[in-house]
Amino acid sequence: MTGQVLELRLRFLLNAQHADGGWGYAPGGPPWVEPTAYAILALHGKSGGTDAADRGWQRLRSWQQADGSWPPAPGVQRAHWTTALCVTAHCVRREYGEGFLAGVNWLLGNKGAEGTFWKRVMYRALPTLFGHDPSIVGWPWLPGTGSWVEPTCHALIALRKADDYLSLPAGLRARLRERVAMGEQMLLGRRAADGGWNYGNRLVLGHALPSYPELTAIASLAMRGAAGFQPPPLGTGASGARMTSRLARAWTAICLQAYGQPAPEVLSPTEEVKGPVHVAALEAIGAPDGNFRLFETESVP
Repeated sequence: MTGQVLELRLRFLLNAQHADGGWGYAPGGPPWVEPTAYAILALHGKSGGTDAADRGWQRLRSWQQADGSWPPAPGVQRAHWTTALCVTAHCVRREYGEGFLAGVNWLLGNKGAEGTFWKRVMYRALPTLFGHDPSIVGWPWLPGTGSWVEPTCHALIALRKADDYLSLPAGLRARLRERVAMGEQMLLGRRAADGGWNYGNRLVLGHALPSYPELTAIASLAMRGAAGFQPPPLGTGASGARMTSRLARAWTAICLQAYGQPAPEVLSPTEEVKGPVHVAALEAIGAPDGNFRLFETESVP
């Protein structure tokens, strides 16, 4: 029955793919970068999925912009956080050409906009009101906006995998590691009192905010390998109490297995497989025989 969980989701992804290779958030919907990237990762190396993943990859690469970033969808002339997913896909497929280097460079230059002089002054004057040090920045959803937890997590995962490429230029590697270190500090500074993470701050107007299971799982993946980091108990506590969504269960399954722990069943094999497409792809990745190890790091020539 375990294999059927993966098989049904991979079949759903194959049926939802556009003729041009991309995926939308809903089957038949217009293509977007996020579901296309996750579908490629879910199908990578899977029997019957290689051709679909290759066609999706060619489509995804065609959406890269001149500055090295990816937009949220083809035809949208704006850089987007999903650039991190595309860099991760480059690493998974071991394609380290110009597109990969341009994507890494764009990630290194993209920072949250909260570290202004006046915000730093406000933090020193009213640290409990602000809740976190604005001089320590992560990554935003869109350039020119403030740092958030989820895009920071995806950028860290992508850059950790890029750092495993042994032929990465030395200067680029030095910049990468400096940026990763600041991203780790940013996540630790936003960690909620219960040990997990939510989408933004741990405090608002002096009030502690609870964590969410999907963000706790993604942040624990992003911090995997950071010196001295110990993940919180995943799927339990304050964040686990709200683990009712498919998205939360899928990310928790991915994270638990990456840390070598048994994962809860993502969905029953008899339960209907449906959209959103990116959630079905994450469920496939989080299945016990899925590609959850793609978020881990390994040295590659």
